[in-house]
Amino acid sequence: MKKILLIIPLLSISLLFSQQREEIVERHSNGVKKIIFVYKGKGSKERLVRKLEYYDNEEIKSSIEWEKGKENGKYTFWHPNGQKFKEGTYKDGEYDGKWTEWDNSGQKVWEGNLKEHFSALEKEAIAQRAVDCQAKYDESQAAYKDGNLEANIALKREILAMGCDEELSSRSQYYIGWTYGNKLFDMVAAKAEYQKGANNYISGLKYVEKCEEKLALYKKNDEAEAVYKAGDFAKSAVLREEVGLTKGCDKELAAKNLYLAGYIHQKKLNDNAKAKALYEIVVISFSGSRWVDKAKQKLADL
Repeated sequence: MKKILLIIPLLSISLLFSQQREEIVERHSNGVKKIIFVYKGKGSKERLVRKLEYYDNEEIKSSIEWEKGKENGKYTFWHPNGQKFKEGTYKDGEYDGKWTEWDNSGQKVWEGNLKEHFSALEKEAIAQRAVDCQAKYDESQAAYKDGNLEANIALKREILAMGCDEELSSRSQYYIGWTYGNKLFDMVAAKAEYQKGANNYISGLKYVEKCEEKLALYKKNDEAEAVYKAGDFAKSAVLREEVGLTKGCDKELAAKNLYLAGYIHQKKLNDNAKAKALYEIVVISFSGSRWVDKAKQKLADL
């Protein structure tokens, strides 16, 4: 009878382990198993209960209990030499309770609430990022003052990739467009950058609105072109002048529109005096733009 009683629990344990299945889902480049999923149950009742990860020397790296599609239960992480590295618990996919960390010699180096620890670290990181972002912006402005426009733009693009706050990021985006439109005289690039500012940041921010104002002028430029092609030269000239004389209009956009307004007055509306006045504005106000040389040539021909 005693033998029978001993056999029954052994059979129960054997049955328990026979209901677990291991699946190697990834291997290292040397063929050693890397990730193993452990399942429990059979058929439709089979479920993932543990994930195991191994180093390429076959030493175990981590073990995490799994339930209902999330980390639930004990988590252990080992150093490559086999010493325990971290241990704690998860609940519904999040850190829960006390966690402990050891160095690779087995000495305890930290113990506490990991969620609170990471929250404090995150706050420190956010504060440091704000400092780093402002420093990068100041560096970009210094490059601008030194006349290094390419460096100015490159530094502002770095700001956009740093995860800085929306106000500083949208300001940087706006001034990238502004530099293209007013210093590098590249309308296409300027418009594209303003569009990013309007699309990528929270509506209502100061520099998002400024991007939208710039885009409105570029849209009116397109409207003037469409109206001209439709044969309404007088309306096209009016629209061109509105764009070119608007305070804050990008210099390249303004120079183009005032030049073309002059051209319309000269060639289509037979008003040479008006054309001359517009060409002169271009020459006087927009040094550096390619439209200046065109305006000078027209003035010479009048």
